[in-house]
Amino acid sequence: MSYTIKVAETVVEIVHTGEIGIDEANQARNEAARLMFDKKLSRILADISGAIITAKTMGLFEFNASHYDVLPRGTMIATVLSAETIDTNLADFSETVAINRGIQLKLFTDRTAAREWIYG
Repeated sequence: MSYTIKVAETVVEIVHTGEIGIDEANQARNEAARLMFDKKLSRILADISGAIITAKTMGLFEFNASHYDVLPRGTMIATVLSAETIDTNLADFSETVAINRGIQLKLFTDRTAAREWIYG
């Protein structure tokens, strides 16, 4: 497991390091979902800027498309990506898939901007 997860104020914060594939992403999301349902939270800050994403396009599609089935209704997700390694086409695709499935997901390359948006 190369991630940490905690509740900070009203937000579940997940920080991934090292390699991250779909299995680990699902594990972290499921853990976050349990916390969210238990504590009645609806916001996630996911920092993957220090991670190496090994998932392929189809896996990312399925992961982002399934947020609605796993997370509480009305969930907002701010995801921080590395400015140096971001694939903007894949990032835009992931954001669109989640939004089309009823999840407010916004991608950032600046952690401060992500925190401002998610803590609103």
